[in-house]
Amino acid sequence: MNISVIIPSYNEEDNLRILLPGLNEILSSLQIEFELLVIDALMSEDDSEQVCQKNNAKYIRQKTTGYADAFRTGTELSRFESILVVDADNSQDISKIPEMYNALLNGADVVIGSRYTDGGTTDDPPVSVFMSKLLNYTYRILLGFKEKDVSTDFRLYRKELLNGIVTECSNFDVIEETLFYLKNQNKSLKIVEVPINYRQRAEGVSKRKLFKFICDYIRLLFRLFHLRITKKG
Repeated sequence: MNISVIIPSYNEEDNLRILLPGLNEILSSLQIEFELLVIDALMSEDDSEQVCQKNNAKYIRQKTTGYADAFRTGTELSRFESILVVDADNSQDISKIPEMYNALLNGADVVIGSRYTDGGTTDDPPVSVFMSKLLNYTYRILLGFKEKDVSTDFRLYRKELLNGIVTECSNFDVIEETLFYLKNQNKSLKIVEVPINYRQRAEGVSKRKLFKFICDYIRLLFRLFHLRITKKG
């Protein structure tokens, strides 16, 4: 099973110089075909395109703005049977990709690189960890998720499952929205969590705006909870 890697990116030139060679090395070791799709913002302000050209990566401009559009653009343009999403900031443990890939080969439909399952770690500040775990706990209780880390985008999907998903979110909340629709449209969906060691970004600063981030997640929670209870009724 071959892999299309979607890498949402915005002003991540320095991080891509580290990430792309690492991805090439790890994916080549699997002896499969793969493609690296770097999905950049409408108006790039650095030399990410040149970095991609030097590292076997396809450089793609977003159609509009926002993280969700980058995810949808990458999914639409991907060529292979499975889709791996990786952040461009070097925070995610790409050394776990072979383990995630093996889980997919062994029958998983979605594989999550998880900070909070047994064996996973994160070096986020305590306040960020608390908020993240609270978010995950709330989503599990209200939306019926069993997974411990539903707010990470470090995931490997069977592409055929994503083809039938229509999402509405425009930002990072598309991560939970996608998983919710997948679980509700596929009752036998098999999700596997692989523990990872999450670290702070290597270079630059986060593009997430905390207040908007929180508001987006609250709105999504209410919308998906309404869909869940309405469907049950």
